[in-house]
Parts: sequence; C-alpha cells; structure tokens
Amino acid sequence: GVFELDDAARVVCARAATMWAQPRGGMLAVRADADAVRARAVAGIEIAGLNAPALTVVSGPHAAIAAFADALKADGIEATALRVSHGFH
Repeated sequence: GVFELDDAARVVCARAATMWAQPRGGMLAVRADADAVRARAVAGIEIAGLNAPALTVVSGPHAAIAAFADALKADGIEATALRVSHGFH
C-alpha cells in the first residue's frame, strides 16, 4: 500500500477530526436534475453530488435545507432529508 498501517490510521483520525470540527449542517436528496435544483436554490444551499440524471444532493445549514425542502414541496418536487451530522460530501 501507499501508507504503513500506523500512518494510515493517523491520516484517517486527522480527517475525522477535521470533518467533525466543521459547522453542522444537513443534506437533501432532490428528485430533479442539477439545472432545476440550481434554478431554485436558496442562499446557503450548495450542490454536493449528482447521483443520477434526476437525483441531485444538496447540502447547507439546517435552516437553509429546511427552507429549500419546503420550497421544493410547494413546487411539487420530491426531496428526502438525509441523516447526516454535517452537510458536506
């Protein structure tokens, strides 16, 4: 491998600590393509992943995710909140 086991364990632990230190947030799987999501995005929402042509994952602060989910629902677009501690991919 690239790393010795001890070095790899240190890298994994450092990455975990860095991720945990980031601000909390949420993620939402949106049943729409990236262009449709981009056109509706509210402040604080970022596209975190493109999982399929009509499945876009967004991330952001909890309040922004909640507001975006409500706006999508009002527009008849399905979205599912993902169970995560932080909003990044």
